[in-house]
Amino acid sequence: HGQHRKLVAQLYHGEVTGARASALETVALVRSIVGTCRWKTAAELLGRLRWLGTTLVEAAPQQLSVGNVLRRVSLFVREEYSRLSAAGSVEGPSLGDFGAEDTVSLDQVVPELRQNVMEQILELYDDVETADEPIAAQGPQHVHDNDVVMTLGNADDVFAFLSTARRKSAAPAEIIVVETAPSKDGLRLAARLGPSAVVVPESAVFALMSRVHKVILPTHAVLADGSLLTPAAGLLVALAARHFAVPLLCLAALYKLAPIYPHDPDHFAHHRAPNDVLPYALIPATPLDNSPTFVLNPSFDLLPPHLVDLYITNTGPHQPSYVYRLLAELYRTTTTTSFDLLPSARMCALHFPISAGYTKLSMRRRGNLPVASISRGPLVP
Repeated sequence: HGQHRKLVAQLYHGEVTGARASALETVALVRSIVGTCRWKTAAELLGRLRWLGTTLVEAAPQQLSVGNVLRRVSLFVREEYSRLSAAGSVEGPSLGDFGAEDTVSLDQVVPELRQNVMEQILELYDDVETADEPIAAQGPQHVHDNDVVMTLGNADDVFAFLSTARRKSAAPAEIIVVETAPSKDGLRLAARLGPSAVVVPESAVFALMSRVHKVILPTHAVLADGSLLTPAAGLLVALAARHFAVPLLCLAALYKLAPIYPHDPDHFAHHRAPNDVLPYALIPATPLDNSPTFVLNPSFDLLPPHLVDLYITNTGPHQPSYVYRLLAELYRTTTTTSFDLLPSARMCALHFPISAGYTKLSMRRRGNLPVASISRGPLVP
């Protein structure tokens, strides 16, 4: 399928990034495959969805929203099949059901299944596309007159949330935006918010937190225990907010909720190229102690649930302890799809050693883990 190969390449090369964009592209691809590919039974369609999920998740393991929307579509198929046929019903919502096998035969041909699943996919696309609107509408309820708000990153939902709150406020809130070097996303968000937004470096967060009324963080993904992935430097801001007892709000549309537990925090550590932190041109010609230089440039921070006070979703505000119930409502399925269990090669915490004599990075696999090997060679930006 040409559209499938194109999306895999875009995810792998980082041309499609962000939870919302990845989810929309995935739903559009699923709609095309369900509507054009040949399949007769629900079992055949679920097999195609598992294959699709395997390839997409392997291309970009850090984009958890890809797997989320595929789980939702798999649930649509089972629910519509159970409703249209007399084969049985879907099991009740329970996170303990993840990992069980299908107990209902899915081999019966149901002519209306394709049309009904297509309608559900169209509704899912609309939900993902418009998820930021109900979140932004809640801005005036949480950001009050003369508040001092701290945020970071350059997320569209945070921008819409703060813009709506300031537009409907008699005395607009003062907004402090963390710079988030080296990406400088904070500068872009401040430019969108206008001259009243103040940009500060990460080193000033603790000093300014005592005068902040609330912290608003963007969310890349929410995990099953209530923890979340947020842009790098989010953990620094969250710890400072906890020290000064400042409420921390996280904006998270429901398609960002993933039924995955953070058993291994390094599994979610996606690192970018170290050149943004330490340019190759600045590496000394002769290392001081003949040892490689380790440079980390993480994309996300993993925040434990006890640091979060409230999740603001497109269905309303929820506490982290309620995430399990939201997941049970979203993924009422009795099957763990195979793409949930793939080793995430590109999300493992890799240390990139770079120095004058160790400049070429190559990857190989040892079992299920990627291994970085360093060899001598010219500096390659």
